[in-house]
Amino acid sequence: MNRRSRGACAVLISALLVGWATQPPAVEEPPPEAPASLSESERWGIHRERVAALAVWEARGKVGFTLPDEAGSASLRWRQRDDGSDLRLSGPLGASPVSLRSDGALIHLRRDGIERSYPADAAPWLGDGRLLPIPVRSIQHWLRGIPNPQLAVTNVETRNGLLQAMSQGDWEIHYEDYQTVGDYTLPARLTVNAPEVSLQLRLIIRDWGLD
Repeated sequence: MNRRSRGACAVLISALLVGWATQPPAVEEPPPEAPASLSESERWGIHRERVAALAVWEARGKVGFTLPDEAGSASLRWRQRDDGSDLRLSGPLGASPVSLRSDGALIHLRRDGIERSYPADAAPWLGDGRLLPIPVRSIQHWLRGIPNPQLAVTNVETRNGLLQAMSQGDWEIHYEDYQTVGDYTLPARLTVNAPEVSLQLRLIIRDWGLD
């Protein structure tokens, strides 16, 4: 993969953010905030509302991508402060770290010392000329295991009050594992698929920071 191609892939992951083998969900017990005596829909509603209230948090881990003709991975750090998002990618993908910031209205992408800005609901041209969507407003919700409340959601599957799968817009999100973080149950492993562009993102979150 040449430098231009690696850079395009790095931009792609930055823009689309969201073991690598698919496994069935490991969580069998209901999250601590949802008593087992409640119905499944009640437990899911309680969990969704509590997690949605988290306004300041940080997730660290790894992201991998697969396209029909290439694949790669990078370490990631996602910081969320209310509507402000800050994503950093580093590692073998690309020749230099990639950072993405969003204030809710604009996306600011910095790579190789150059920063470019795009409307938050637009799409940048990548190095190879492809035009791809940027669900930044949704990713901050998906990482926490809940849907974007501003978009229609379909194909929702839950178990023990936790989201297992859903579709929003042109995206399919599947949750493969969860972890306990203080009084919360948050994703540890998920995949995000964009069938129209044959893209799959695989995310492992090893560490959560909640303020």
